[in-house]
Amino acid sequence: MVYHAPIIPVLGVAAAIVIYLMVIAETPKAGVVAAVLTGLVLGPIFPTVVGVTFFKSAAIEAGTAGSVFGWIFAIGLLGATLIPMLIGKLSAEGTIRQSMKAAVVVSVVLVVFSGILWLGVPEADPEAVEEVVATVVRH
Repeated sequence: MVYHAPIIPVLGVAAAIVIYLMVIAETPKAGVVAAVLTGLVLGPIFPTVVGVTFFKSAAIEAGTAGSVFGWIFAIGLLGATLIPMLIGKLSAEGTIRQSMKAAVVVSVVLVVFSGILWLGVPEADPEAVEEVVATVVRH
């Protein structure tokens, strides 16, 4: 298993790039391609966040996996509620293309936060995590 890979910041950078490509797309075909790429990049982020958080925080070992998952889910839903509302408000005042710039900014902010957390949160002891995983699998 890879415990230390910066997967989430890398996906965040890719998300910012493909969302920006969607913003600057000059043809409908380019916009569709950028939208599909955005989905492909954003799709793996949530399950990866859950997995990385469990292993970096030793949540499974500590028996707090349910609480950790709840926090991740709540924060994700908060973003899923507020960001579309912000984009809708901005598009009402301008165009949808201009309002998507807010999504680029949010992506960059998420890259910064995930980078800080990736570097700042120590990893759980891999041997302890493996023991817990083995115990869970046996039961």
